[in-house]
Amino acid sequence: MQNQKNFLTELLVTGLGGAIGGATRYLLGLVPIIGPMPVMTMLINWLGTLLLAMLGAYLASHRSRLERWQSFLGTGVLGGFTTFSTMIWQVHQQLFISVANALVYMILTLGGGLIMLKLGNYFGNKIGEAHVWIILGVAIGSALGTMLRYSVLNTWSAKSKYFTAVFIVNMVGSFALGYLMAIGATYAMHSFWTTGVIAGLTTFSTMMTQSGQYTRGQQAWYLAWQIIFGMIFFSAGTALITIL
Repeated sequence: MQNQKNFLTELLVTGLGGAIGGATRYLLGLVPIIGPMPVMTMLINWLGTLLLAMLGAYLASHRSRLERWQSFLGTGVLGGFTTFSTMIWQVHQQLFISVANALVYMILTLGGGLIMLKLGNYFGNKIGEAHVWIILGVAIGSALGTMLRYSVLNTWSAKSKYFTAVFIVNMVGSFALGYLMAIGATYAMHSFWTTGVIAGLTTFSTMMTQSGQYTRGQQAWYLAWQIIFGMIFFSAGTALITIL
């Protein structure tokens, strides 16, 4: 009975991981690629092989709680992320263009996969237990920063064209980053706050998207406003340590 329960749990967890991996692959597949070669599928398979090899090598050389996530991350997310059938279908498509195209595509895909396998095994063996916790810390920090940014973006009423919620989060993040860089911190805390929380709080893509709402002249002013004040707030953050 217990074995059956464990199997069903693993099945559901693996299915969830596969859904995440498959959805990610679909979204990446929407990126337009120039030329007849299906480059995106090749890149997806390379990346998936690299990450899966890293996971396998790490679990083989370390006793870690991450082992509980093997079905979710390995069989699920990365298994759903990569694809063999699409590769075969695309090889078939390349044959209609030329045999040379099909051969080049297969050689690049398989050759690159073997290189990713070697690299994944190498880096997986180099990763220590501390790195895993730092990665988890960065993930948690990013989640916190992103939720804070979401709250600000949905509650701040813009006072002008340029004094927007995006401006606020970017300036707060720049100031906080400047201060943290000046005081120094342990690598783990630095990673949590700078790579995690502050990077999750600030946003480049939303800034660029927001700039597209303006005329060309206004767009230039908006972007210049963000960069100039970002540097000012960062410098103010670094200078704060000399005052305190």
